Amino acid sequence: MYKKKVEAGILLYALVMVAIFSLVLAFYLNRQLASQRNLVLEREKVSAYALASLSQDEKVTASIGTSSPQPAGARTLVLVDLKTGRSYQFSFSKDQKAEKETTKDPKKDHEEKEREKPKPEREKEASVTAVDKKEKPTDQVEE
Repeated sequence: MYKKKVEAGILLYALVMVAIFSLVLAFYLNRQLASQRNLVLEREKVSAYALASLSQDEKVTASIGTSSPQPAGARTLVLVDLKTGRSYQFSFSKDQKAEKETTKDPKKDHEEKEREKPKPEREKEASVTAVDKKEKPTDQVEE
């Protein structure tokens, strides 16, 4: 009779451990599925934004969906309908678009100015910058 109680206790312990393990496993799997869904939605949103930024002026149809811009005063509203069934709406400022077109890379501007200068001036500037590099940085305090 005593042995049957011990066997029942071991069986009960095993059932409790299996229940705890299954709860932990279910929680872990739900978190993994939720993070995967979030990743897919974020990728979709980035694709929709890319399509919207490319189509601020005219309607565009791509393999991922269609976009249709609608001018609204100083802003442009772009509606993007993806083939997955989701729709996104983005708002772009016309000032931002003009800034993007007019701004250039400062490094390229500097290189263009260097090419325009005669050769002796470039050599003088090179020697001056070589001397400047030997000086101590101005942000350090001497004691």
